Amino acid sequence: MKAAVGGVIQYNVTDAAIEKMRREYLPLKIVDIHDGAGIAQVHQARMKVKRTRVAVEKRRKELKRDALEWGRKVDAEAKRIFGLLEPIESHLKAEEEKVIREKERIKAEKERKEKERVDGIRRKISAIQGVILKAHTMNSGQIAKLIESLDTQDEPSEEEFAEFTEEARQVRAKTLADLGELYEAKVAQERAEEERRKEEARLEKLRKEREAEERRLAEERRKLEEERARIEAERRAEQERKEREEREKREAEERARKEAEEKARMEALRPDKEKLLKFADRIQGIEVPEVMSDEAKEISAQAKVRLDRIAEEIRSSVNGLRPGG
Repeated sequence: MKAAVGGVIQYNVTDAAIEKMRREYLPLKIVDIHDGAGIAQVHQARMKVKRTRVAVEKRRKELKRDALEWGRKVDAEAKRIFGLLEPIESHLKAEEEKVIREKERIKAEKERKEKERVDGIRRKISAIQGVILKAHTMNSGQIAKLIESLDTQDEPSEEEFAEFTEEARQVRAKTLADLGELYEAKVAQERAEEERRKEEARLEKLRKEREAEERRLAEERRKLEEERARIEAERRAEQERKEREEREKREAEERARKEAEEKARMEALRPDKEKLLKFADRIQGIEVPEVMSDEAKEISAQAKVRLDRIAEEIRSSVNGLRPGG
């Protein structure tokens, strides 16, 4: 077996003994359930291996029991020593950390100031670059004043821009160049815009003149149409008046003709009507005989009624008599 800290660990079995069991027992086989000799041989071998294993386990517990007790003593002593050392170490560590924190603070403060310095310079450079952005919203006159103002300023100095001086000078030069190009573009744009406005004004004037001419012509057409309509209305009214007068004249002539014809016919019918009316008078004037019996009186009365009715029917027919009827 291997050696352990504190001495050699010894069990009741050797590697050689285990190797012997391996050579003797691993080849053992049981043919089947009827192989009594094989079963007994395998069982005896297994029991021997088991006893060896149990003996090793028992010895392991015995050896470990002493080791565990020793380990607890070792841990307790170490804990006691740690308790004495910890305040000393903590104090020394705190002292060292104060130095470390102060160094970190100084470093952070230095980095902050450096960042503020660099950021300040960067803002100044950005301000120079920002001029071109503002200029896009200006007209050419404002851009010209801006160029003049920027051009009269001193070039960026190392005192102000330090290691970024060359960059600041390049940005300033580029900004001036860009402003010059923008100025030229604005001038061209404003000229084009002025030309466009003039052209639009000219076209607007032409449009208004054309609309005024169209309104004048439309007014003239309207007046001509009204005059034509008036003349046509007068012509139609005159024609209708003549037609109405002619129609009324024809109608009056027709009425007069019909009245004359009616009068003539009525004159032609007068003798016949007079004869028939006299005839009706004679029928109504017929005397019925006087009778004595009631039956005869009834017949006589009915005859008188019939005669009167006939006379009235004749008169009614005569009054309704028309020429040509």
